[in-house]
Amino acid sequence: LAEAIETYAAPLADDPAAEGADRTFADDAARRAAATEAVAAVEGGMAGDIARLYEADIALADGDTARAREAWEGFLREHDDHILAATVELNLIALDRAEGQGEDVVARLERALNNPARTLPEDAVLYELGVTLEALGRDDEAMPHFQRLVDDFPSSPYITEASRRVSADAPTLPA
Repeated sequence: LAEAIETYAAPLADDPAAEGADRTFADDAARRAAATEAVAAVEGGMAGDIARLYEADIALADGDTARAREAWEGFLREHDDHILAATVELNLIALDRAEGQGEDVVARLERALNNPARTLPEDAVLYELGVTLEALGRDDEAMPHFQRLVDDFPSSPYITEASRRVSADAPTLPA
């Protein structure tokens, strides 16, 4: 798994970060091909399952969203309590939104808000719900979720973006 991760993250030869690197690649396609081979060599157990997540990233970079989805959904079926489960769930939300399934994403996130056993933390659910509603052109419905995030989760990693959205929506007062 370590070799696969190193291959996946190796710099391109023309990148300034390549200076002193043990391994570089001429272009992104060559790096993805080598990473795909290294990932495929990882078999069994948690290491193999994590390797499949790298395979999903490679598939997405290649435009194969079906293969990426299959890997992410498989990981969640097997490891819904793993520390990477939230990241995988966010990937699936973004993919669903990009593929025009916004209404389904909204329904899923609204259910998650009422489910204390959800994979995602509440601030992430609020943010993704707001973003999805905005993508559907439902800005008025999105704002309360961003506002709740700002009010209830001041140390959230989403606070800056949620604050920006709430401030942008605030009416300007006459001078």
